[in-house]
Amino acid sequence: TVTAIFYDILVFDPEKQLFEISADVDVYKMFLTVDYGMASWNFSKNDFEYDNNGSYFKVGIDYNLVARDPDLNVIYFGVKYANSSFSEKFNYTITDPFYYDYSEEFNKSNMSAYWIEANFGMKVKVWKQLFLGWAGRIKFARKVKSVNSSFDTYYIPGYGKAEYDSRWGFNFQIFYRIP
Repeated sequence: TVTAIFYDILVFDPEKQLFEISADVDVYKMFLTVDYGMASWNFSKNDFEYDNNGSYFKVGIDYNLVARDPDLNVIYFGVKYANSSFSEKFNYTITDPFYYDYSEEFNKSNMSAYWIEANFGMKVKVWKQLFLGWAGRIKFARKVKSVNSSFDTYYIPGYGKAEYDSRWGFNFQIFYRIP
């Protein structure tokens, strides 16, 4: 049994931050995988602000399509169950020159969502126990649980914008294989 750990830091937008750590255990041609991530997205425009913070985890199985390679390179596909816990806040202001300014704030806390991911990717040895890889995934079967329905959920950490029933994702990864 061999364990591999990688860190995945994605910063595509200064307003959006995501940190993910993953581990997998190699059991012959199967990898038992666990991912944990934290995400935040804060942005504001002229008349409104949006704030979202939360964490997520994923558990699943990846199947190695490559026969035992001496360098332990992997091409895989797999399935994961994912769950996210988060809160979001939305406030806006309406400025009217004839009457008065109006502002309102909506808070949604203790929210959760879950979904299924099908993924495909590869890990290639670049030096000693260091591997580089990429993963493509489709996220589907999303369900959101909310106590407060003051506004529609906009963003789910680990999933993306909630308006879509399915989402594509792609990322690059750095792995360190523990011998």
